[in-house]
Amino acid sequence: MNKAFWPILLIPLLAGCSHLATRTLPATRLSSYQNVFVEHELSDGRGVDQFIMRKLQSMGYTASAGPLTMKPVEAELVVSYQDFWTFDFTTYMEELNIQVRDARNGRELAIGRYFHPSITGGWTSDMVDPIIEKLFKGKTTSKG
Repeated sequence: MNKAFWPILLIPLLAGCSHLATRTLPATRLSSYQNVFVEHELSDGRGVDQFIMRKLQSMGYTASAGPLTMKPVEAELVVSYQDFWTFDFTTYMEELNIQVRDARNGRELAIGRYFHPSITGGWTSDMVDPIIEKLFKGKTTSKG
């Protein structure tokens, strides 16, 4: 059998399968909120909170990030996250879990999970952008 055949056969195994899932409480529209605070995960040394904050800002939200003790008074939502990284020839994010809570009472309003188990996963923004876009779809200009 031709030696070039084997690498071609292995390509699908390296690609992996990605999975994006979100769930929001019924009658909850995250897009009706304006002020979002991204809680910095203490074990995060890669600045994932900054990627989430910038994505929210690019979508029209007023967003800030930092330790929970720095949450602004006007924050309506708190976004927390867990990022999981792996090493396969290079270091990349394999999974990102996001929780969105009401800033006043702590009630969980939405969750999301993006799992991308392959070396094609890569950049932090490639993991953050799809999950934030799906959770916060349909941004409105005023709180409703």
